[in-house]
Amino acid sequence: MSNIYDLSIFLEPQEKILWQGMPQAVGSSPWSLKIIQAFGYFGLFAFGFFLLIGLANWDEIGEALGIWLIFLGLSLAIAFTFLVVMPKVVRSSLKATHYIVTPTHAVIVQHLWQIQISRIPVPENEEIVIYRDQNFQTVRFYHYDNRAANPENRVYRVYQFERLTPHDAATAAKVLETIRGQAGPGAQPVFSSRPKPA
Repeated sequence: MSNIYDLSIFLEPQEKILWQGMPQAVGSSPWSLKIIQAFGYFGLFAFGFFLLIGLANWDEIGEALGIWLIFLGLSLAIAFTFLVVMPKVVRSSLKATHYIVTPTHAVIVQHLWQIQISRIPVPENEEIVIYRDQNFQTVRFYHYDNRAANPENRVYRVYQFERLTPHDAATAAKVLETIRGQAGPGAQPVFSSRPKPA
């Protein structure tokens, strides 16, 4: 998959890219966006409710006019934020996310407001799964955080390349299979961030 970014700037020197991709920002809304939009519809419902209550009692509103206008404004602001602004932020976030597979790590780069890089080793004995929804596929892999002194306190973390086309998902899963255990037995995920260049 091609893009306008030279993704090697996010990698270690001399590190090769075996596969790269990015989530699809168009098409059906992700579940997180649908939940966000539900809050927006609630705000729209509240706006309609307050509007009708105020208009139905217009003769008696008197000194409560200011409070009524505040409730109308707040409910409309909630609806606007969750129905207009947040979907744009989610789509922008998807467009600013890149997935990379190197010979030793899966790398997730997000560069919406600042650059965040997650370098995740793919353990040798954990499953790599492709989940399918209506239009897109998600490649999911798991990693035990074994830094805890007591093995019972280890955290099982899920990492994923989401909203991929079927071809990209199949290719990513195949390449991830080839790098299982290549980072070493005790390798742990590394997360870093830095300011976005101007």
